[in-house]
Amino acid sequence: MAKAKTKVTPVGSNKAPAQGPTEDKPIEWSDDDVYTLTQKRKEQLAADADALGKDVLSFPGRSRDRVRWSHRIRIAAERDVDNLVKAPFYGEPPLTKEEVLAQRDRIEFFRLRESEHQTARFSQAAAGKEFSELAAEATVAKEGLLRAFDLRFRADPAGQKRLRQIREGEGDADLVQDVSDLLQLASQHATYLASCPRGEAQMVERLEQLSPKLSHLLGAKTLGEEARTARLARDRAFTLVANTERRIRAAAEYWFGGTERMKEYTAYTPPSGSNGYTDDAAPTPNGSASKPPEAGQPTQSGEPTNPPVS
Repeated sequence: MAKAKTKVTPVGSNKAPAQGPTEDKPIEWSDDDVYTLTQKRKEQLAADADALGKDVLSFPGRSRDRVRWSHRIRIAAERDVDNLVKAPFYGEPPLTKEEVLAQRDRIEFFRLRESEHQTARFSQAAAGKEFSELAAEATVAKEGLLRAFDLRFRADPAGQKRLRQIREGEGDADLVQDVSDLLQLASQHATYLASCPRGEAQMVERLEQLSPKLSHLLGAKTLGEEARTARLARDRAFTLVANTERRIRAAAEYWFGGTERMKEYTAYTPPSGSNGYTDDAAPTPNGSASKPPEAGQPTQSGEPTNPPVS
């Protein structure tokens, strides 16, 4: 006869969790089961994350899949908690019921930190897209003004040198500086540009509008302090989940190794060919997704990693 369902009281939730599974039913978790952490609990978990110091894992991506898988293991652990806490750990603290029941909070805390990281990441990506669009327009105006100034300084070596300096270099930062230099040059020769018949005066007006936008977007599209902070906070929250999940799996292996039940504690394995990361990996400056570092290598935040979750 199947055992009666039991409820597990969440540690820091404003919402009661769904009923736990029975021994005769498969482990399941739904997005509808997500609940809200209290502010006090968030602060407690943030303190736990900060206390990790440099022992931080680099999150390998696929956040949605990993959250669902961690909940699957968490639900099994809540069901088996009375056995798991008796596992004879040696050289580290014993697994406690409080540690197991708090895993749901850690998973939710990670999910929140990942959302904050994605917000910063996509703000960065949007800035990069807008910069590219405005940069293309600025480049057209820049070339038009340079052609006009080629005639203006045809017999002026000093002027020709200034134009060569503007044409030198490449890249986004160089374009921003070129626009600024051209505007300064244009202000010194406004009468000449006004007499030009190909809309050079209008080009100057447009560059005056684009210059501050390009300067702002240049900074916003690179990995700024806000994005780096959000990514490190996400990695710390993931480490809290992973560290406890390892301990749970170790205890489960002691009790259920070699049995069907151990399948409910299997570590997450990314789909074949995914290499463990997808579009929720942080973008590199050239816009491509970055592959997470190998175990033991520093994260992009400069923090070293632990071995990958096993």
